[in-house]
Amino acid sequence: AIDEACSLASRAQADSFGWDADGLGAPLRVQVAENFKGKATRTFMFKGSESPHNPDSIFEAAEVYAMSNQSRNKDVFANKRSQNYTEIATRMHKTWEAVKAKENGHNKYVNPDELISFSSEIEGIQKLRAELCRMPMKPNGAGKILLYTKDEMRRGITLPSGQRVVIPSPNMGDCVMMSFDNSATIMPKVQITPPRPLRPMGITNARTR
Repeated sequence: AIDEACSLASRAQADSFGWDADGLGAPLRVQVAENFKGKATRTFMFKGSESPHNPDSIFEAAEVYAMSNQSRNKDVFANKRSQNYTEIATRMHKTWEAVKAKENGHNKYVNPDELISFSSEIEGIQKLRAELCRMPMKPNGAGKILLYTKDEMRRGITLPSGQRVVIPSPNMGDCVMMSFDNSATIMPKVQITPPRPLRPMGITNARTR
């Protein structure tokens, strides 16, 4: 499966290629590296169970979720997976606000880098929408944003209403979530070496007594 995914990414000339490195994806680093050897595509391992990105930074979308206090990312999110899915939800919310503002004739500037867009021609767009809209939050004593794992959803979870449901693995939703991960969107810094100063022609060192 990973060879086929790498082949599809190569044919599409993808800028980045990432895979879920939690569980069975952990030992695939060498296989992925071999598939992209000599190609410009960047590869990254995504581990949703790790601590959130920029843990000490202030959670910028606090107003969207009616948070009165300025909380840090590590105080809001349990891991990277919950942080990235919340980022997708925030983008959707801001996009909806931008669309409604335009419909109502308001000329409010919205940073396009904070929005999201899905092509209506995506195969399985309804399945993708269903996966992104049904991600249930898992209660936890720390009061952080935490999502059920894919394994927990497959085995069945109990909703606040008491109903027990089985949710298939959100494979398409996870692909969208990983595509907005910092490892996929932030390019490495280019190391620039300053030029060495040139000695003017015709001038030599002189030693005086």
